[in-house]
Amino acid sequence: RELHLAGHLSLIAGGWVRDRFVGVPAADIDIATSASVAEMHRALPSCRVTTLHPNTARVVFKGHEFEMTTFKGHQRTADDEGAYLDACRRDFTINSLFYDPLRGEVLDYVSAVDDVATRTLRMNTGPWPDARHARAGDLNVLQEDPV
Repeated sequence: RELHLAGHLSLIAGGWVRDRFVGVPAADIDIATSASVAEMHRALPSCRVTTLHPNTARVVFKGHEFEMTTFKGHQRTADDEGAYLDACRRDFTINSLFYDPLRGEVLDYVSAVDDVATRTLRMNTGPWPDARHARAGDLNVLQEDPV
């Protein structure tokens, strides 16, 4: 809520949202936000905020730990565009779901709910038609034999 009051969009991201759909308890909560790490420090004075990477912080609030990352991509707008671009840049569609706790809404920009329901693992190519080729190398990681 504090980030929202400071003018930022903050959404529960990825695995927690996916796991709620399939009825599995989530191990952790990740939050994607339009706030930079510096803005997280300023907007969350009642929390312990630790910078992990330039766009990632660990936030502890009332004993609960969250990982917060700035939206992926060039847009860090506090509207849905920043969330949309972030969703399009995630690895698999099922990791691209967001939940807005203030509105009580699931945001699904890439048909991830359908993929969760059908247990389909689909690479997220977003709106870029050539992304399928650019990310083809990712499949090699899935196909390699363990050493």
